[in-house]
Amino acid sequence: MRYYRISFLFLVVCAASSSLSNSLVQAQTRNGALSQYNSGSRKLLKGDLDGAIHDLTNSIDISSRPWSAKSTHQTDSAEVNSFADDTNGITIVDPLTAVAYTNRGLARYRKGDVEGALADWDLAIRINPRSAEAYLNRGAGKLSLEILTAR
Repeated sequence: MRYYRISFLFLVVCAASSSLSNSLVQAQTRNGALSQYNSGSRKLLKGDLDGAIHDLTNSIDISSRPWSAKSTHQTDSAEVNSFADDTNGITIVDPLTAVAYTNRGLARYRKGDVEGALADWDLAIRINPRSAEAYLNRGAGKLSLEILTAR
């Protein structure tokens, strides 16, 4: 009888461990990056700039991992865009990353970190040179930096 109790306990522990492992894998997939992006974007709209920066940074980190493109949760493989960033040594595998950089730049700009925002918008443009929003934000950021330094 004791043997069966130990076996049952072992199965419960294994099942819990497997569930936790699956949760961690899910958090590191495109769906995890998208979830963090959505959360960060909502916080940006509500004015929670620190929370937005945190969640958008998580989204960038997750979507910048080369193994996330191999996930079963990845959408069409044609969407995967590989981009090597010489300054950070990261590889971008998901176009969502450019949008996350654009939004994180906006949150940084609103916090007063104009140089951090410009760096984010530069990366967004390097990843997706067709991002009109990133160009527009970067132009406005450069103009405001010029105005601030002229004072």
